[in-house]
Amino acid sequence: MQDLSAEFARTWAEHPVAQVRYRAYVLHHPVVGELTLHGELIALPDQPSCCGLDLFAAEPGSKSAHTLRKLGSL
Repeated sequence: MQDLSAEFARTWAEHPVAQVRYRAYVLHHPVVGELTLHGELIALPDQPSCCGLDLFAAEPGSKSAHTLRKLGSL
């Protein structure tokens, strides 16, 4: 493909990789059921070999937030 397109070859050589920083997960816990958690990737300064730290939380006041509190008390 690089031989067919100079633009593709240039882009491939630059290797631009986008990181997804925000995402939502729907999890099915065997005890408390469905949880919707929002994840955020936090870049770690001065750690180029590490992709980052994923943090997850439920929307405040949501059913998932209530379910997480319930899970924490088990």
